[in-house]
Amino acid sequence: MLNNEPLVTFLMLSFNSRDYVRSALNAAFEQSYNNLEIIVADDCSTDDTCELVKRMFADYAGNKSCKIIANSENKCTLNNFISAAESASGEVIVVSAADDMSRPNRVSEIVTQWLRNGRPGVVYSDCEIIDESGVVVSDSFLSQSQSPSSMAKSIFDVRRNDILGCSAAYSAEFVRQVPRISGRYLFEDSYMNFMSHYLNVNVLFISDSLVGYRSHGDSVSNSRLSLRRAGSEIEQQLRAAIYDRNKGEMFSCIALIAEADGNYDVARRTAEHAKKYHIKSEWSEYGLFKRASLIFGFGDTALKKWMLFRFFGLRFFVFSKSLVGFLR
Repeated sequence: MLNNEPLVTFLMLSFNSRDYVRSALNAAFEQSYNNLEIIVADDCSTDDTCELVKRMFADYAGNKSCKIIANSENKCTLNNFISAAESASGEVIVVSAADDMSRPNRVSEIVTQWLRNGRPGVVYSDCEIIDESGVVVSDSFLSQSQSPSSMAKSIFDVRRNDILGCSAAYSAEFVRQVPRISGRYLFEDSYMNFMSHYLNVNVLFISDSLVGYRSHGDSVSNSRLSLRRAGSEIEQQLRAAIYDRNKGEMFSCIALIAEADGNYDVARRTAEHAKKYHIKSEWSEYGLFKRASLIFGFGDTALKKWMLFRFFGLRFFVFSKSLVGFLR
């Protein structure tokens, strides 16, 4: 261990991850960075994920310290991350899902860039997309899917890409500043992305792909990718509505935090942002009159387009989408 190597925590979040946790944990063991502690935070798995992790830790003969946190009740992703981060000893917390695979140089590259760039609050990288068996299907996630954040624009009036949760690392100092919230929320990356703006921390992007981001049907964090494989199109849309409801509830809670802090403009904008998710999650329950009034009354162009395509309901939307695909 070099004296100038800060201690880093490699924090792996797991839930029913038995099919992938072995390869994810081996990737943690194989990190080229030496001064590393590995923590697996298991969110009350109902399979044998915990037993697999404990056996792997018992068999591990390397120089990295290892610890498992087994939640007695399911906290959901955000609070699993927040509570586990409080047990981290590192100056930097590198986050990993238990179904993704970190490249061997991931931690070393993050620390190098973190030190070189003044210890920013957030460091994240591009990533490859891998399938269930670990085969690379795309060498860049960002080249396929990411556009400037609608949240950053609508709430903070800035143009910046969202942080990728699967490749994110956070300074422990930043994580300690983040408000704790109650509730079961799936999207720790959305929460930390908001807080990076709200607490005005520096964010550093690394263009190299340092993570293999797994796309499969059971993953929550990969839901937007895996929805394409999740069965019928209507099932996909209904599943998306569940995630939208969860995200809307989270942003409603964040709005209350901003209001309590006296940041009334941010609170108002955040509540409006939450409303977009609530509209999307409840759209199938609205009648045509309510849908029409929302289309003419809501100013967000992207949401207006989303509503127009689904004006006559999911079945018509799916039929139209299928017809367009057939005509192509």
